[in-house]
Amino acid sequence: MIFTPKKKFILFIFTVLITLPFTVSSPQNASKEKILTLKNNQILDYTETRLSLVNGRERIFYIYYQPGAGTTEQEYFVRSGDKTFGPIDFIKWIDYDSKSGGYYITYLKQGKEYVIFNDKEYGPFVSEPSVVTFTDYSQGLIYDFAEGNERVILTGEYDEKLTAPSYPLLNPRGNAYSYTYRKGEKSYVRICGKDAGPFHYAEYASISADCGFTLIPFVKKDDLLWYISVNGKEEGPYTGILDRFVSADGKSYFYSYNDADYKIFFNLNGKTYGPYDEAPALYFTPEGVNGVEIKEKDGYYFIMNGKKYGPYDETRYGYSGLNNEMFYAGFKKGNEFISFINGKEILDGKDYQNFIFSLDGESYICSYTEGNKKYVIYNGEIYGPFEMDANYWLSHESDAKGFIVTYYKDNMTYLNINNTDYGPFGYVDLYRIKYGDNGGFILTVDDAEYSPRIMYNGEIQPVPDGVILDYGISPDGKNWYAVISGERGIEAFVNGKSMGAGTFGVSFNDGKIIWFSLENDTLYLNKK
Repeated sequence: MIFTPKKKFILFIFTVLITLPFTVSSPQNASKEKILTLKNNQILDYTETRLSLVNGRERIFYIYYQPGAGTTEQEYFVRSGDKTFGPIDFIKWIDYDSKSGGYYITYLKQGKEYVIFNDKEYGPFVSEPSVVTFTDYSQGLIYDFAEGNERVILTGEYDEKLTAPSYPLLNPRGNAYSYTYRKGEKSYVRICGKDAGPFHYAEYASISADCGFTLIPFVKKDDLLWYISVNGKEEGPYTGILDRFVSADGKSYFYSYNDADYKIFFNLNGKTYGPYDEAPALYFTPEGVNGVEIKEKDGYYFIMNGKKYGPYDETRYGYSGLNNEMFYAGFKKGNEFISFINGKEILDGKDYQNFIFSLDGESYICSYTEGNKKYVIYNGEIYGPFEMDANYWLSHESDAKGFIVTYYKDNMTYLNINNTDYGPFGYVDLYRIKYGDNGGFILTVDDAEYSPRIMYNGEIQPVPDGVILDYGISPDGKNWYAVISGERGIEAFVNGKSMGAGTFGVSFNDGKIIWFSLENDTLYLNKK
């Protein structure tokens, strides 16, 4: 599985140009630190002005732009901590992790492609580079796939030209990575900075989160017989390797293959199963529970932790979480539904559907129907009934737990958040909810008149009409903020109180409220 970080465009569509001389009445007892004074024609992009804690120290990140020289309409400058990058012709992508303060930007400068990764510039590149970040944004892999100029960079460690590099497999539970490349007539596999090989041909390795357990499929010579290296031990030969997987903790592994007669077998933790007519489907959980769905002559079976269940007449849609760490496998025998959810056999006869697993591998949500009603299951607990057109979502944060259901009645939208109902509303985007680590939630809703509102812990909050640009909640769930573009321009509100015109970029840290303000073209950092 390739883990690709979330990316977003830098958007100026709704940007209000903050160039007017605001008069700000700062809240009492707030400290103020001067950050930047804009020169004539310079404009701050307040949507990309941020404060983060990196290794216990504060780092300010912002972008401003000004009319360009020559044929460039605008030129951009990026400031991160004490470093300034620019002028830049055009910013293509920004990926900023607010928790770690890690980030990267891809952009054009003098017609060439560049990347900034955590305050270091890389480039120029021949083609548009691809960037893959480690889960904690401490490092990243940068790829240039331009033919004849292929190049791979591990930020802070190496920068080398390679022949035919593959896109990396990155284990999402750690900073482990794997990719292949060619050197002369041989293949090599790069695993966490170390090379395995040479091989006649090899595919990328499956790896544990600490790089301590690896599976490498490879070919020795032109006979195209396949072998697999199981943590350094060679197994084979096979006519083909179909699939392989290593659990994040390195305690379980799986690979499937074809024998000389092209029958399908699989190896699960050193034990061989088969032959089968269809390729098996694999499932894992964080606790090391493993399951494999197989097809035999008399039906379907499910092998879970060495025990064989079945036979069943039909197989249902299976679902797996990130890195196969949570799962649902469903079957049908006659008119009865049998389910396996995260290592447990469920014999209640319900037809569970539409599973969503959290990215941290700790929560799941799904549904089933009875009559003309839909029921939602969150981490094993049943909620409902809801209307059949109900939709649902869950928190993907490790420290923030919760779920949301939207349903419709009398042409209006209603919410159920953590088993409490709210509404009616004109419209709700359920994916925009944010949870506090220790409780509480905030989201935007359209009221019954379809005007945008801030809803915090189930109550509509008193903020002026306008475009809601940003909003959030403190980790303890006790404080909230919203940034509105309204009659007074950009204005931040914390717990319903205005921080003054020209305020934005609110954050909470160690019991303090922190925000930015732009006053007479000067940017300040405020704390209270």
